[in-house]
Amino acid sequence: MTSQKSYIDTFEMILLLFIVRIFAVLTFSAKGGAVNGLDEMLVLLGTFAVSFLLIIPLYFLIKLYPGKDIVDCTAVGLGQPAAKVTAALLWLFCIYTAASTSSTFEFFITTAVYPKNSHWIILITFLAACLYASTRGIEPIARVGIYIFFASMLSYFFILLALAPQVRLSNFTPLLSSSTKVLGDSVFYSMGLRVDTILFLMLIPQVKGRLTRAYVKVGVLALVVFELLTFITVGSLGNYLSTQIFPYYSAASVAEVSFFQRLDSLHMAIWVLVSFIRASLFLLVGSSCLNKLLPLRLHKFSPWITTGATLVLSLIISHNVRILYATINFWVTVVPVMVLGTVLPVVLVIIGAVRKHKEASQCAS
Repeated sequence: MTSQKSYIDTFEMILLLFIVRIFAVLTFSAKGGAVNGLDEMLVLLGTFAVSFLLIIPLYFLIKLYPGKDIVDCTAVGLGQPAAKVTAALLWLFCIYTAASTSSTFEFFITTAVYPKNSHWIILITFLAACLYASTRGIEPIARVGIYIFFASMLSYFFILLALAPQVRLSNFTPLLSSSTKVLGDSVFYSMGLRVDTILFLMLIPQVKGRLTRAYVKVGVLALVVFELLTFITVGSLGNYLSTQIFPYYSAASVAEVSFFQRLDSLHMAIWVLVSFIRASLFLLVGSSCLNKLLPLRLHKFSPWITTGATLVLSLIISHNVRILYATINFWVTVVPVMVLGTVLPVVLVIIGAVRKHKEASQCAS
């Protein structure tokens, strides 16, 4: 990482977290395709509602521990040993998320775009670029992210524009055609999409502005965009969409406009850039977590160690179909996201509130 700390504003934070969320929805389908049509839109709404409730602890965490990331908050609330454990768990989570991103990207490239390309060359090249970006710091990544955000919005606008005339109500399954259990499971599994929460908790010291308001805006923006994409793509492609591994790329492949002929090339470019930003951010945050575990003289090696571990795990994931499909559907991240992104903040908020109350009582006496 760069020796000089860099900062971003809340607008850039919103765009970066939204880009991270975009990648998830590009490959995610509710309950592995068992939920579709209007029920899939209902799952997205339910996910947003639950996510909004889970933001509440983050609001109090920021007020009780101003200017501190989640590891430093843990050090204050639970002590240094607990902070070391938290940093180690976060590092492992960042490695896994960066590896799942790179392996999913490699699978997309070698499956949908260039089937004959070498798997390991793509992974090494991709992660080398991400390593370089992560060593530059958050500020350059955020600047690039602004352009990627608007380019992705342009891509989705053309997809919606091209597919809107083909929407047929007959392509939608009736609302609540799936069982309550399936819908509930889908909302639960979709919590695994909230990996951006971990980035948010680690980037708090590097963001200037009102953080919780920014995170709420990310959720609202994601809900609107994904609901529109789901409605148009399901309405125009019907059951065909639920059979695709990369549903929105499939939608781009059949969407035609006179301006571009076919949109899959544009969508492919967006996919590459979104994957790049997502993996770079997790390498950056992963290196920051490792710095909290290593002595200062070894901090310069943190990006290399983090990227090397990511490469090894990426190769393992990309060569095991079962693991790969699990990472594509994000259910394996549900527990770590909930524990690190919700349970731990709740515990720290309770400890911080009790401590603040005791200090106020001592001052009063």
